Amino acid sequence: MSSYQGMRWFKCDLQVQTPADRANWRGSPMGKGEEAERAAAEAYIRRCYKIGLEVIAVTDHNFLSKGFIPYLRQAIDAISVEYAYRIVLFPGFEFEADVGKGCHVLALFEPDADLDEIDHYLTECGVTYPRVQNGVLKKSTKRLPEILDIVQRTTPEGVQRGLIILPHVMGDDGLFDSGRIGDWLQQEEFVNPGLLAVEVPKPVSRMSSGFQKLFGAGEDCDPGWRRRRSIACVMGSDAKALRAEENSENPLGKRYTWIKMSAPSIESLRQAFLDHDSRIRLPEDPATDVNPADRQYQARILSLSVEGAAFVEDQQVDFSPNLNCIIGGRGSGKSTLLEYLRLALRKDRSDRVQDDRTKEKIERIRKTLAGPDSRVRVQWRSRDGVEDELVLASGEASVAGREVVDADTFFRGLPVRFFSQQQLTQLTEKDSNNLLPLIDDFARADMDALEARERELRAEIASLFQTRRQQVVLQGEHQRLSQEVAELTRQRSARAGLQAAADAHLRLQAENKLAERIRSQASEPKAWVELAEDFAESHSPLGSVADTWPHGDWFKTLDNKVEQAKQALLASIKAAVETYVQEVSDLFDKDAAWPGIADALAKADAEFAIACRAQGLSPEEVARVQEIDKELRAKQVELEGNQRKLDALETEVAPLEDRYRDLLKIWREQHRLREAAADKANRESAALQQRFLEVTVRYSGERTAFNAIWNGLAPKDRRTKLAKQWEFLGQAVFEYARDFHKDSPWHALSELFKQSQSLTGELADWLDELKQHLSSAEMLPEWENTLVKRVPDLVDVTLYRSDGSRAGSIHDGGLSDGQRNTAALALLLAQGNDPIVIDQPEDELDSSFIYRDLVPMLRRMKDQRQLIFATHNANLPVNGDAELVYALETRNGRGCLLAEGGLDRPGVCGAVLDVMEGSKEAFQRRREKYHF
Repeated sequence: MSSYQGMRWFKCDLQVQTPADRANWRGSPMGKGEEAERAAAEAYIRRCYKIGLEVIAVTDHNFLSKGFIPYLRQAIDAISVEYAYRIVLFPGFEFEADVGKGCHVLALFEPDADLDEIDHYLTECGVTYPRVQNGVLKKSTKRLPEILDIVQRTTPEGVQRGLIILPHVMGDDGLFDSGRIGDWLQQEEFVNPGLLAVEVPKPVSRMSSGFQKLFGAGEDCDPGWRRRRSIACVMGSDAKALRAEENSENPLGKRYTWIKMSAPSIESLRQAFLDHDSRIRLPEDPATDVNPADRQYQARILSLSVEGAAFVEDQQVDFSPNLNCIIGGRGSGKSTLLEYLRLALRKDRSDRVQDDRTKEKIERIRKTLAGPDSRVRVQWRSRDGVEDELVLASGEASVAGREVVDADTFFRGLPVRFFSQQQLTQLTEKDSNNLLPLIDDFARADMDALEARERELRAEIASLFQTRRQQVVLQGEHQRLSQEVAELTRQRSARAGLQAAADAHLRLQAENKLAERIRSQASEPKAWVELAEDFAESHSPLGSVADTWPHGDWFKTLDNKVEQAKQALLASIKAAVETYVQEVSDLFDKDAAWPGIADALAKADAEFAIACRAQGLSPEEVARVQEIDKELRAKQVELEGNQRKLDALETEVAPLEDRYRDLLKIWREQHRLREAAADKANRESAALQQRFLEVTVRYSGERTAFNAIWNGLAPKDRRTKLAKQWEFLGQAVFEYARDFHKDSPWHALSELFKQSQSLTGELADWLDELKQHLSSAEMLPEWENTLVKRVPDLVDVTLYRSDGSRAGSIHDGGLSDGQRNTAALALLLAQGNDPIVIDQPEDELDSSFIYRDLVPMLRRMKDQRQLIFATHNANLPVNGDAELVYALETRNGRGCLLAEGGLDRPGVCGAVLDVMEGSKEAFQRRREKYHF
């Protein structure tokens, strides 16, 4: 069962009235007496549960609900057992401050606050007894600064009493009701830094541009109205009835606010108001809106549990789907937990980039699980909501509770990326091009499909190249046979007197050969009868197996009919074959002309011998002529067979050019996707700050990879002139393909071999020698293999300073390690929505970058993907506003849990201050940013 302690979204209605405020309640009235109040309270809370509210703030005018709130609390105690959660009730009140003609104020207090103390605070705020006089609510004569001080005062124990919200600021009795309050007073109260939140009727994005500027507090806001920090906006129902049919204007839950908290408290609300960009969401349409968490469909790690490890105490981490920070002092085990995740998901063997230090670290941590009772369990949820438990035991990770046909395929498909700081550094090493997989991940599904098609095409083209080589061999054989036939024909023609007899003899032999072939082929269909017999005999009767089937009789009848059909087919094939054999035999036996033709064919050889003797040839010469004639016939048959093979190979090799063009198109499409990915990364970075980085992708621009392939084609004898010019020629080929936007340097070179006259310059002088070398029998297979090799695209990242000047790029060597890691992190966070796990991403990065660049990236991307970091820099959890901070400490040589949850939990906040580096600076920068 999940014991998640981090922040999550709560559905909150922070302004509800109850039947206790009889003058303002528009729903069914509450009867008098304890039983009536209990019944009303139960109906109220059941309605809250029915519409899914998790947090309510009871704010009846002048605290008229003081006596009703205990019944609401009791109702929650009783009804919560029927549901999976307990509604949190903030007690409070609404009153009218005598500002101009009156401005309403909401005050909220801790859920367990003493109601008498709250009543006393209302008196302090200037609302005297009796709270209602002559049916009219008493008003306060105090100004907002005094009220803020009374309600939001911090106690000697460091706890803030409560929170002030100005309700319905755009309606009657609201702050911006100009008919009641003067502009100068509105302005003064609005910019008061102690005022943290106002209640609005709709999201700010749907308001006029003027209000958007006002609430945004940006540079485009009127300086006189610009707050030092933007104000939080919440939506509440101001409920005056339980249901719309009782009061359509203000039913319970008509408007509400999603607020991210660990557990609802005044401190949780205060932090949410101060960091509302991260922790508050206003529904566009409250009637159809869903929990923001339910709009996140990305895969995620639900939890990690460790049992029996050597240096880490048994514990379970329940992760947030957003930003998670595992913190702790040196040696407390924070990095170890991440490596346990890596091992349990088998990402120790499948990461694309893995340096030696990371490998050594993984193996060292693997040994901490050598005990017989050591276990690591990971709960995983796919993007489709399917959950699995992954268990690491005895050094092997497996899927628990179900059979997995191919575990390697399953684990390889888990979309989680792990990086150590060393791996981040390796990603951006000059000339490594390790950023290419990151760019590909922007369009992983499309890239996988293209890569699969590329593999198919390369295999097909390789086969076609082999077929073409066979074709060349056969063409040579065909030339040899043609020459031999020509020579034999010439020798036979030397006996001119025999020419006519020899030609007649050849024609008779051709006729005899055709007749023999027809007769021999007549028996071939008999094999069809054997196949039909096998097919008929293969029928297995259905028998009694269908006796229990719902439609068994029908299927038995069907089976009998199929068997009869097979026997009928066999009989018809037998009859057809017998008919065919007889008809072919009759073509000869019953033809009146055939006996004479058969006699002529039988006498052909003897008559040719007689013709030879008539020419005065000796028996030896006659034998020689007959031998030449026989050899000629054999060579002609061989030549005909060779031609048939050539015709077949010509058909086979015909698609080669089309398939090769398809391959080149695949390479261009891959590049197009990478350019689109680079544009997306650039847009993401631009959304964070002005021209932070620029990603470029150069088609087939990876020079190192080109050189490796080119050098593999070099002449084996390095003493030749061509070998001595090889490096220069490679550079010329690479630049020619780049400058003329060719699809491949190899394709460009093969085109030049066909039309060298179109090229001028030094490369043109070497084309003939290059062609001769690469098309030689020794090199041709290697050259053809090279033609289908992709020179990878080159990914480069240029970084810009805050003043817009260029700092340098990865491939020009102008960036420091920290700047290169900045580029890697920016790309990692900008691509995809799958989980990323990074061990200490802040290493090698200066604090100003962490605060100015990394933190905004985290805040922007954490709602789109799960981020899990082990870190010792407080800027990440504090200014990144981590949903879960999991703090470790070392006790008795083992990493133990110190605190967990969001920063709105006092224990977590204390742990950040105690164990993290730069924590005071982080909180100071947060204070500077938010002015608190």
